[in-house]
Amino acid sequence: RRAGRGDAARAATLLAAAAAEAAALGHLALSTRIASLGGAGSAPPTAAVTAPDACTLRRTRGDWSIAHGGRTFTLKDTLGVGYLVTLLRHPNREIHALELVGGGDARPASDAGAVIDDRARADYRARHAELGAELEEATEFNDTGRAARAQAEIDRLTDELARAVGLGGRSRRAGSAADRARLNVTRAVRRVIETIAAEDPALGSDLERGIRTGTFCAYVPDPRIPVVWDL
Repeated sequence: RRAGRGDAARAATLLAAAAAEAAALGHLALSTRIASLGGAGSAPPTAAVTAPDACTLRRTRGDWSIAHGGRTFTLKDTLGVGYLVTLLRHPNREIHALELVGGGDARPASDAGAVIDDRARADYRARHAELGAELEEATEFNDTGRAARAQAEIDRLTDELARAVGLGGRSRRAGSAADRARLNVTRAVRRVIETIAAEDPALGSDLERGIRTGTFCAYVPDPRIPVVWDL
């Protein structure tokens, strides 16, 4: 903003360093914010944003139809497609792998009925603490939009923890259910992305950049190459 001599180059260097550290820490919200500033390492802060690219994904009889760039192809109706659709319906929202597995066939994550075990609870609490620090920082810098997003995510996680605690103490061996969900979701989603990439390399590239899998999964659209999903 100061736009003094050498400021643009210095800003680009700092953003690139911040992007690398955020990625190493697995800090999704911060990575998204840096990318919106052009600091993901692949383009300078002044990189132009291209026009939105529309893609339609619809369920048909026994499969899914994708229309993009003037051509259409189909995907088998698998669990992986269901997980992918849920992530696409909730861009920039982190969803625990157990929620995706519990939600099943492309239902919204809020419908998930999975029992959250000790490992998953620990994951939620760790993310809750991270969001608390982010909310404090956003409030300090008077970043109302960022603060609102952090607070909304805190509220959602608080609800999920309350729901888990209210399940009569039922729990599986620590880590088993969460680890299975993480591995199964990751493998299933990656297989679907590979299938899409084989049919449509450009669309596959967007998903490879934007889909994050692991204990927490999310679709984080690239703000410089936006894809509008019609689901």
